[in-house]
Amino acid sequence: MSPQTSTNSLENLRNFDMSHRQLGIAADFAPAEDQKNALCDFLIGLCADLLKANQWINPILYDEWGRQIFAVVEQIARIRDEIQKIAQQTNSSDFPNNRKAQVDNIVGLNLRTRIAFLPCRQSLDLLTLQAQLGSVPLSEMQNKASESLAAITATQGQVDQILLNLRTSANQKLLADSTAAFSNLATNHSAAAGKWFVACAVVMAGLLVFAVVFAFEFFGFTKAPDSWGPIASKIILLAAFTLLFRVCLSKYNAEANLTIIYQHRVAVLQQYRDFENSIAQDNEAKNHLRLEIAKYIFTDPRTGYLSEPSGSELSFSPAVQVMDRLAPKP
Repeated sequence: MSPQTSTNSLENLRNFDMSHRQLGIAADFAPAEDQKNALCDFLIGLCADLLKANQWINPILYDEWGRQIFAVVEQIARIRDEIQKIAQQTNSSDFPNNRKAQVDNIVGLNLRTRIAFLPCRQSLDLLTLQAQLGSVPLSEMQNKASESLAAITATQGQVDQILLNLRTSANQKLLADSTAAFSNLATNHSAAAGKWFVACAVVMAGLLVFAVVFAFEFFGFTKAPDSWGPIASKIILLAAFTLLFRVCLSKYNAEANLTIIYQHRVAVLQQYRDFENSIAQDNEAKNHLRLEIAKYIFTDPRTGYLSEPSGSELSFSPAVQVMDRLAPKP
């Protein structure tokens, strides 16, 4: 697809207003509109420079860049169409999530496109500079070269910052999702533990009542009973009550143990962000912290609800040990 065709499509997209400002600041798509316009302006400028430098660019590379630009144009159009549909569904309970998803989509597309076309942008700048070499004095060429080098360096810094922001955003989203998942699991297991505790209490009360009644009957005999069958059946029933109580108690212990384990993981994840911020820009320390956190998240603490081997390496306070390891040695 030629850059000229892409330019026409981009101008149409640029002129199309998908902000829906009548929905209000909290519900409109103005952020997506701004990102769309910025991306269209970037690509329109890129297409214009491609058309100017056509004679100096390898035809295969020229066609490939044109194809990639048109692919981005199609993605913008799809996001625009999806926003148009969502804007008609403001009464839906999914509207806030769908709106946020589309705004994030256009923001991500803008960033990825600028990174992907960085080699193209730099090549066009160099070709433009090369075309001017014959008519420009040496001092001016040196100045232009210095300016181009400075621009490339600045662009590289921007790319590094964009990648860092993307990694940070992905890391924060992973932390939030993991914390929410572990918190939900802790809540579910806590509710189940409460039910099993009630079951233990009911079975225990029944067991005590049955045992008292049985004891009065058994010790109240003045002579040997004519038949031991009723007594044997009551003993079996008493054993069944005892077994049922042990089952309820084991279920309660298991659910309470899982509740504490998942609460422990939530606590570690909640403290991780503060720990990471405290070590500023030290990437080596951050990487070491992430490895330690990954280890301690899945190192279950002793809870006392289940029997554990005496040689276990499990710990109650893994986050404190992490900070001890990161602390500088005197």
